[in-house]
Amino acid sequence: MLEYLQKAEYQIESIQTKEIKRNPWPPFTTSTLQQAASNRFGWTAKRTMRGAQSLYEEGFITYHRTDSTNLSTEAVLAVRGFIRNVFGSNYLPPQARIYKTKSKVAQEAHEAIRPTDIETVSASDLKITANKNVKHLPEQLGRDAHLLYSLIWKRFLACQMREALFDQTSVAVSAKTVSTRYTFRASGSRLKFDGFLKLYERKTWENEEADSNQNQLPKLSESEILTLLKLMPRQKFTEPPTRLSKKRNANSLQLIWVLPSMIFWLSIFPIFLIFHSPPAWRMSWMR
Repeated sequence: MLEYLQKAEYQIESIQTKEIKRNPWPPFTTSTLQQAASNRFGWTAKRTMRGAQSLYEEGFITYHRTDSTNLSTEAVLAVRGFIRNVFGSNYLPPQARIYKTKSKVAQEAHEAIRPTDIETVSASDLKITANKNVKHLPEQLGRDAHLLYSLIWKRFLACQMREALFDQTSVAVSAKTVSTRYTFRASGSRLKFDGFLKLYERKTWENEEADSNQNQLPKLSESEILTLLKLMPRQKFTEPPTRLSKKRNANSLQLIWVLPSMIFWLSIFPIFLIFHSPPAWRMSWMR
């Protein structure tokens, strides 16, 4: 096959371009915060929770042990006003975004992890706000607290911003020889409107979306003849399941946290039936 491809004539069969949207990520829960800190900083779950505990005790974030993505009405109104003032109406969706928790065992006793005051900003994020009447996060909190607060602040801000728009182009290329014909496909995306991605560096949001294709394709036209510069064959093998990573471990904690309360309610359920059932039923339970 490689021999045929070396001698083939390459021509563009078709080009298709469509607009795609990328919606912002939901606000943090405990497990997603741990995943993000692990991916971004290489932190353990323990280190992340230690930093979150410090921020919570100082009153800069909401309660950090939560499985909910819900947000209070007051917080949403405040962040939408902040987006309008700092970035303009183009970055504000017509309606507030509402996030529903996907987990079926979520307790949702607390709202999502967010800053208590959206106008309090870490020093590293001052350039994003262009220094528009914001409060500074105290330096004495330490480097870890500042990094974690920036992560939480950006995620909360982003979750109420406009989606990013991309032009995605898919190209089909035919490789023709005297006796055979092969078709290759390539795709790439060009950022059209940054939306919530305005808050992040390119390498950051590319890493967040592992399945995204951000390759830049050159300007091409249908029926164009291409010149083969280099052929790079790749061989892939089926691999066994990976070991439990920090990210997967953080996901499993969602179930672990909810088990104690489930056991508690199951243990008191018979007592609840005894004292909240009609007299006839109650007597049968007492025998």
